[in-house]
Amino acid sequence: MNLVTGATGLLGTHLCEQLIARGEQVRALARPTSDVARLRELGAEIVHGDLGDLSSVAKAAEGAEIVYHCAAKLGDWGRWSDFHAGNVLTTRNVVQACEAQNVRRLLHVSSVAAYGNPSMDGGEWTEDMPLGQNPRIWDHYARAKMEAEAEARRFRGETTIVRPTWIYGPGDRMILPRMAKALRNGRVAILGRGDNLLNLVHAEDVARGVILAANDPSSAGETYNLSSRGEITQREFFDLLCQELELPPLKRHAPLKLAFTFAYLCEAAGKATGRRTPPQVTRRGISLISRPAHFNSDKARERLGWTPQVEIHDGLRRTLQWLLAAEAAAV
Repeated sequence: MNLVTGATGLLGTHLCEQLIARGEQVRALARPTSDVARLRELGAEIVHGDLGDLSSVAKAAEGAEIVYHCAAKLGDWGRWSDFHAGNVLTTRNVVQACEAQNVRRLLHVSSVAAYGNPSMDGGEWTEDMPLGQNPRIWDHYARAKMEAEAEARRFRGETTIVRPTWIYGPGDRMILPRMAKALRNGRVAILGRGDNLLNLVHAEDVARGVILAANDPSSAGETYNLSSRGEITQREFFDLLCQELELPPLKRHAPLKLAFTFAYLCEAAGKATGRRTPPQVTRRGISLISRPAHFNSDKARERLGWTPQVEIHDGLRRTLQWLLAAEAAAV
C-alpha cells in the first residue's frame, strides 16, 4: 500500500498513474473539495482529510508501507505563515503519522529551491551542497522547503528526499499558464542573451525517479537531485511557446540585473499594499527562467538508473496542447 499526499497535483497525479500501472495499491489523501475524478478513474482509494489535521493523516497512513509526501504550498507569493503551515507543519504531521502507523519508508518531495540562491559560478550543485544559500527577503517558498526537509529527516523510520528542478507537464496549473498569459499580454522579454539552458524536467520523469528512490533499499537516508542536463535554451523555450500559442516570436531583451531590480520593486510595492496575488514579475520567476542548468543529477543516474526520457520539445508541445484544451473547456 502506498499513500500519496498531493495526489491531485501535477506530480502526484503522474505518480499515482505509474504506481497503479506497476500493479501497486494507491491511497490518495485529498481534501473533500478536491477534484478526484482522475484518481477514481485510475482506481486509487480516496481518503478525505487535511494535512493540517494529524488524526486524518494518521488514519490515511494506516497500513501503508511507503508514504509519498508530494503535497506542498507552492508559489512565489504569499505570507510566511501560509508557507510555514503548508510545508513545514504539514510535513511534521506526516512524520508523526508515519511513526504512529509504523510506515517503513517516507519519500519526501522537496525542491532545488531548498538550496536557496547558490552562486552558479563555481560549477554544478550536488546533493551535498549546503542549503539556504544567499536567502532573499520574502522568498518564503525556499525557506519553507528547507525547513520541511529538516522535519522529514526527523522520521525514525527510513527517509529518502528528492529535489526536483522545474517540473512541467499536463496538469501544470501554475507556471506555464502564467507564462502563457504574460506572453499574450506582451509582458515578457528575453532575459540577458537567452542562451542559458533551462532545468525543465517532465512530471513523468520525476515520478519515475521518485518511485525508484522510494523502492531502493540502499537509498534510506539519501537525497537525490532530479534534473535534466539542460536540453533547451531560454530563447528556444520562448520560441516554442510563442509558436504553439500562435504569437509572434519575442524580440525584446532585458538586462538581467535590471529585471531583478524591477522584480524587487514590484514585490516591495505588493508587500506595502497588502497585495494578495503575485505582482507582474517576481525574483523567483526571473531566477527560474534565467538561471543556468547547473543542478547535478549524476547520483540519481548512477545509483538509481534514472534518466529523463521525455524529449523536451515533445513534452512542451503536449503540455501546451493540454493547456489550450483546458482553456477551451473553461470557456
